[in-house]
Order: sequence, then structure tokens, then C-alpha cells
Amino acid sequence: MRLQWFTRAAAMDNPEQSRVVDQIDWVAPPGGGARVANDGFAISAFSSGDREEMFRMVAEAANKESMQEGARYSMPPRMSLLENAEQAAEFPWYSAARTALESGKAFPAMPDFNDVGEIVTRHILRAVTGEAEVKEALDQATAETEDLLASRGYYN
Repeated sequence: MRLQWFTRAAAMDNPEQSRVVDQIDWVAPPGGGARVANDGFAISAFSSGDREEMFRMVAEAANKESMQEGARYSMPPRMSLLENAEQAAEFPWYSAARTALESGKAFPAMPDFNDVGEIVTRHILRAVTGEAEVKEALDQATAETEDLLASRGYYN
């Protein structure tokens, strides 16, 4: 028995990657409380790219058909796909994943995680879009994160 990230579950049933195909079953952690991490899409306010084109790309990635196709690479965030009989037959861990999501807790368990994530994401996007050199962007993210955490009492 072990805990397994949903994103790694497909590999366990892939004969090219696993020696335990058809030898395991999937259940949510007993007692609930599984740690849940999630990702999302954003268009940076600082981006000089075509916002309409970026929006269309995000909308395409977030539609049901794209998520259904992408299910072989990652667990879709749509309950309608997790509850879909065809998807559940192809991806047997969906039932356990859905149960774990319903009783899960945000990861990490840090009240200021979202604020730190906003700072880091903003500066990484500056580097990705070429608006700042990588080192400069990461140094700025570090400084802002340290300032935020200091202001909230994390450092003595």
C-alpha cells in the first residue's frame, strides 16, 4: 500500500513503464485528508503577447473535449469527466481520485501559500515572456517572498 499522485497513476497501468499492471487497485486514503495540489491558467497583465490569441488557447485547453483527450496525460479537473463511465473504465483510479478530492486538503497547508504563489508566478512569467532575465526575475521573486513572509511573522 502506498500513496500515489494522480498524475503518476497512468504509468502504473502502462506495461512499458510498470511491472504491476492489473495487480493493483485504487482507493482514497483512509480517513480522508489527502493533500490536493492544482494548477491553473492565467494571462499575465504584463504580457506583450496577443491577449485574444492567449485567451483562445486557454479556452481551447479548458474545454471538455480537450480535457477528455488530455486525460491520458493528466487527471482532468472536470467532475463530469471523472464521473464518465467510459473515462472511468479506461482510467480505473478516477473513482478513488474523486473520493480523495472530496475530502482533500489544500497543499501545502500554509495560509500564505497563494500569496507566495502569486509573487513567484508573476516573476516567472516575466522571465518566460522575456521581460526580465531569469536570474533577475527569480531574485526579485525571492526578495518579495522574503519580505512578505517576514511581514507575516515567519522569520524571527
